[in-house]
Amino acid sequence: MFKAKLIACLVIFTFVGLSCAIPGQTVATVAVIPPAPAQAGIDMPKEGDVIPLSPYEIVYHGADLTEVKQLELAINSVPVTIQANPSPGTGFVLMHYVWTPPSAGTYIIQTRAQNQNGEWGLYSYITITVAVPTVQAQPTPENTLEPTISVIDTVIPTQMLPTVNLAGDGIFTSIVKSEDWIYYGNSSCGPNEVSFSVTIYNFTGIRYVFTFVRLHDKYTSDMTDWNSGKPMKATSGGTYIVTITLSDLAKYGDFSEAWIWYQFVVQKPDGQYVRSKVYSDVSLSKCR
Repeated sequence: MFKAKLIACLVIFTFVGLSCAIPGQTVATVAVIPPAPAQAGIDMPKEGDVIPLSPYEIVYHGADLTEVKQLELAINSVPVTIQANPSPGTGFVLMHYVWTPPSAGTYIIQTRAQNQNGEWGLYSYITITVAVPTVQAQPTPENTLEPTISVIDTVIPTQMLPTVNLAGDGIFTSIVKSEDWIYYGNSSCGPNEVSFSVTIYNFTGIRYVFTFVRLHDKYTSDMTDWNSGKPMKATSGGTYIVTITLSDLAKYGDFSEAWIWYQFVVQKPDGQYVRSKVYSDVSLSKCR
């Protein structure tokens, strides 16, 4: 009799999903907490911005504890692009989309992220205004000389990178680079990669640390876009390392000599981003 009852309970558990206790025993109920949905955000433009009636680069990002599969961008609830994560397996992705507004007016820009299980997170959105720019007379510059390259070591506009806390420099207690100069072409000139090591103050709970890079020609105004961000590897004591190779530097063969701009971005436990300033003290040259 007992055996027959036990078999019946197992069958019911298998096909109906109920639990059946053996008489005299207590069965604990285990709550299954679903993972948090992937998050997304719009970095540029900002809420309430007024942008010109011309092509505009929208910058947006997605973040997930495991993996971001793809991001959707919509204008006034109409999807305009769905882009897959160019670095599969990573939990953060930065995307760019050049949008041409059809006319002046008010627009709602929306984005959402999909996790590795195919689940979409909630939309993040902002409202902006597109206006026809007014033409103003330009004053005659008193000094037509271009600024020297030595003063480029400044923070770039925020539309280039994720929205972050501008006071974030204090989170980095040490930033070390392995090389001042790297080369492509002939291998006799020197190394073709550079490694970075950063140490983070109060690092407990830090979710991700990324390195962003771009190239800036030393003799012209030519520069590449920022890459999509390369994850840094945690070692110990809040130290993270990464190696930037030529494959991380888009169109490096177009530059005979260039500065490598780089910046570090940290995602804190609360999901907020903190960044370092932009550095430009590593050079790239063609080895002849």
